[in-house]
Amino acid sequence: MPAYDDPIQGVEFRYRLYALDPQARGAIKQIWPIVAPDLDKAVDAILAVTSQLPNLRDVIRQHGHVIKKLEMAHLEALLNGDLDRPYFVSCRKIVEQEATFGIDARFRSTAGNYLLRGALDALARKYRFSPAKLVANTKLVSKVIAFDVANAMTLHRTVGEVLEAIKTAAASLTATCTTMRGLADNAVNRIAVASAAAAETTHRVKITSEATDELYGSINHIGQETGRALEMAKAAVDDTQRTQQAAGRIGTIVNIISTIASPAGAQRHDRGGAGRQRRQGICGRRLRGEGTGQPDLARHR
Repeated sequence: MPAYDDPIQGVEFRYRLYALDPQARGAIKQIWPIVAPDLDKAVDAILAVTSQLPNLRDVIRQHGHVIKKLEMAHLEALLNGDLDRPYFVSCRKIVEQEATFGIDARFRSTAGNYLLRGALDALARKYRFSPAKLVANTKLVSKVIAFDVANAMTLHRTVGEVLEAIKTAAASLTATCTTMRGLADNAVNRIAVASAAAAETTHRVKITSEATDELYGSINHIGQETGRALEMAKAAVDDTQRTQQAAGRIGTIVNIISTIASPAGAQRHDRGGAGRQRRQGICGRRLRGEGTGQPDLARHR
């Protein structure tokens, strides 16, 4: 992007095209004091006629005072200088401002026409008795105005290309932003779904955790009950063993009683009883000393 005071593209060619060598560019400053008083009226005429154009009516009504100020400053830079850096700066500023308002290069052509009219009126009054000077200065003013219009058209074209590039870039950015917004909305929707799923998962995990706690409590209770049942089973086994032992003893006693109650057992019992009676009788006699010659032990006792 060139600086404001850089030479306008093709300006050296235009110097030659419009015969504006350094001598001619210096001479134009001699005309400024003559035409300056008529420029205010010329600019008013420019604004009055362009305000009737449909495409400029609203712009002139809204920004007419700004446009007049820019025009007056630019005409001074054009006619009261050497058509060098100060002019380049002024030309770029006014073209950029016109582009901002939607004014194209045709406005510069119209403005140049009304400027030439105003300059001719001023020069005619000044050189009414010097036709040669009138013609020479008129030619010089016309060349300077044509030079300015050509530079304005070049800058307007450049600004238009820049604006078109900006519009294209803006359209591309708008499309990109629309796409990104769609993606963002999609991402937000997915995040919302994921958040809802996460909340549902959290709820389910909470329920599962609570159920797990209950299951753990139930398993612990079952374990405790199983331990008590095991102890009861062990006690039952011990009781069974004791019962079996008691039953065994009872069986033994029953066998003994059965044996005694049988005829053979009764005979043995009877024989056993008679034998005991004989042994008891012998023992009694011995204690009394009968048949032994021994003293009666029982009596001694």
